Formats: sequence, structure tokens, C-alpha cells
Amino acid sequence: MDLQQILPQIKIQKSQILLLQIVKFNARVIEEKNKNLITIHINSFHGLSITGKPIKIDDHNNCVFINDSGSIGFYELPETFNLEVINPEPIWDILTDGMYFDLSSSDIPTTLQVKKNWADVQSELKNAYGFDLDKEILNDSELTDVLKYQIQKFGIILQEVFASIAIDQDGTDALKSLRKVGIRQADKSLQVKIVDTKELLIYLDLNKKLDQDIVPRLQNEIESKF
Repeated sequence: MDLQQILPQIKIQKSQILLLQIVKFNARVIEEKNKNLITIHINSFHGLSITGKPIKIDDHNNCVFINDSGSIGFYELPETFNLEVINPEPIWDILTDGMYFDLSSSDIPTTLQVKKNWADVQSELKNAYGFDLDKEILNDSELTDVLKYQIQKFGIILQEVFASIAIDQDGTDALKSLRKVGIRQADKSLQVKIVDTKELLIYLDLNKKLDQDIVPRLQNEIESKF
């Protein structure tokens, strides 16, 4: 792991917001029975000092920690505090706001592979639903390794989402009413728009990792527009 590559991508964020994300991460780790919980150290101007693994927090900043000794601690946190992440490796995604990718050379398709795979997706969707999937997303002046990886991955997601929508006749008819579908790179969260009732546009930031729930979210966003 190249820390020099990661450090410029670390996002400055408030300790309270970061704590909430770490609590969610640890809760998911516990549910999946993975032992790699995140340990943090908190201190404040009021003299509070805590080291442990936060697992629950409420709207009043009451937080539950698993302490290093294995005991359970219940703490009322002040409104402002300092936070140190002891073992940051599992949450680089959180610390970099999704900008960190640990890709090997075998994960990264060539530009020609990306274009061929996109053409295959275009053909499959055209045959199944009759609309054209444009290739504007491929026209980026510089297809970085991350973009190539993400575009290839998103092509598979599109096929899965449209297949789920078309599971019944109403969904199939809705998709067949479209003339064109486009993917637009945007510096914002997932958004879906329909233009002139015939063109579906999907906006998302492919420079960031796709959320784990991208498939149901995208399906819901598309279905809500019909």
C-alpha cells in the first residue's frame, strides 16, 4: 500500500461525521462476523479520553464502545472532539470519500476492451428493449485506469438493473418506450432524468467507488421516472 498515493486523497471532514461513518462500518463488520473492527481514539477539551471500537451512537451523542480490555463503555460525547483512527486501512474508502482504488494491473481493462465491452452491452440492450445506449461516457479526453475499470463495471450493472425492471410486462413496456439511454459523468450523487419522455439520462461520478446498493438504488430511480 502506497501511503504517498493515498494521502493526497484523504478528505477533511468533521469528527462527528466521521464517527457516524465508522459506527456504521463497525456495525456492518459485526453483522458479517468479520473481526476487523475500526479502533479510534477520542479526546476533547473537557478532558475526555477514549480508545476503543465504537459500535452504536444516538442523536444525543451517546456512544457505545468496545474498549481495548474487552469491556463495554457508554460515553456521552461533547459536541466537539478530536478523533484519531488507529487502524485506517479498512476504511480508506471512507477517509477518501470513495476516491481510493486498490487496483492491480489485471483489474484494469485496456481502452479497446472497454469500448468492445460497451458495444456488447449496447447490442444486448438494443436487442432486448429497442433503445440505443449512447457511448458519450467513452469520449472522455483521458480514460484513466479508474474510469476504465468503473465503466466496465457499470456496463454490467446496467444489464442487471434493466433485466430486473423488465421482470414483468409493465417494466418491459416502459423500457421499450425509450428511444435512448445515456450515462453522464457528473460530480454529484446518482441522479436519473427523463428528457422528452423518450431519453433516459443517468448522472453519477465514476471517479468514486460505486455504492454497495447501487443496483437497487438505480433501479428505484429509473422506475420512479416512468
